[in-house]
Amino acid sequence: MTLQPIRILINVLDDQEWLLELIKDIFHDDQTWIVQTYNKPDSFIAAFNDNVDLVISDIRVEGYDVVETLRQFAKINPSCYLVVMSAYLDDMYDTLINEVGVDKTVKKTEDYNWIEVLKKRVEELKPKILDKPKFKIKNDF
Repeated sequence: MTLQPIRILINVLDDQEWLLELIKDIFHDDQTWIVQTYNKPDSFIAAFNDNVDLVISDIRVEGYDVVETLRQFAKINPSCYLVVMSAYLDDMYDTLINEVGVDKTVKKTEDYNWIEVLKKRVEELKPKILDKPKFKIKNDF
């Protein structure tokens, strides 16, 4: 019996291509992560399903209602973890945490130190993600 490598699927939405590449790069060294990036809400929403383990999303992307979209995602895949990043978190923090169930938030700052904060917060979620039933090895004895 050959064990398949554990692969955690992350979908990321941000309207800045360079930022999407930067986010892919920070998870590149750990082969556990599969990072799929989207710069348009339509393709990001269409790609969401019950295989997605983690969503990282900006709040302000044209044509995108983060609160309603994440609520819908929670109905489709309640075990998916949610991380929201934005320079505008203060405006929506309570709604995102209390009403939508966002697991982690990251405030974007001009000094880009927030990229390391994002990586740290995602890494903090890794044990919880790996505890999902789909990652449990089933014995057929």
